[in-house]
Amino acid sequence: KQLPRAIWAEYEPVQDEPPVAAARAAFGKDVKPIYRFAKASRIVSIDADFLNASGTNLHYAREFAKGRKVVQKDDPMNRLYVAESGFTLTGSMADHRLRLASSHMLALTAALAGKTTGTEVFASLASGLDVNPQWIAECAADLLEHKGDSLVVAGAHLPVEVHVLAYQINAALGNIGKTVDFVAVETSDASTIQGLATAIKSDGVKSLVILGGNPAYNAPADLDWVSLQKSVPQVIRYGYYVDETSALAG
Repeated sequence: KQLPRAIWAEYEPVQDEPPVAAARAAFGKDVKPIYRFAKASRIVSIDADFLNASGTNLHYAREFAKGRKVVQKDDPMNRLYVAESGFTLTGSMADHRLRLASSHMLALTAALAGKTTGTEVFASLASGLDVNPQWIAECAADLLEHKGDSLVVAGAHLPVEVHVLAYQINAALGNIGKTVDFVAVETSDASTIQGLATAIKSDGVKSLVILGGNPAYNAPADLDWVSLQKSVPQVIRYGYYVDETSALAG
């Protein structure tokens, strides 16, 4: 309301968030998940290296660490289940790790959904899964014992169906609004880096605030982002590192 002409644009050189199509299929609107790892005492990662391979990994790692902090012997600690195709930083932190091909993650998620929701509707998707049933049964039982403070996360590279099932599990466990929130996603042309570039070229941007990211390094070459950024009268950059984009700010 205070800045009605402001443009909010987002850009990632590599897509590292769950597809919006999954949330649209599950909720009927364009939203994306924000995970609250600090509030989750039981976490299931389905081929999601959230501690390392995501744009929010530093924040998520800090939040996850809060649940691992033990000062006294009776302090509770979160428990992490990881199913992954390759050994990752997140997998190295797992209390229970399952090695599984990425092509089988849909079947695993369907099997877990069947156990946590108590329905057999997902049985066909789980057929042919060659995994010790005890791993799934104990993981599901642990989630059911921690309704509202558990969390299931799927890797961004996985199919839409996996994310829809993960959202369904979180919904069945009462985790939505507690350990996972959903925020609206802008879908207009102006919300892309190409739309922002057009606004800058038309002299419509007087102040540019860059929150993280390094577009001066990895924006599409045809945008010539370095020249664009230099043409904005005021550029403010907040980020973790000194890099090409911060060097041009000022």
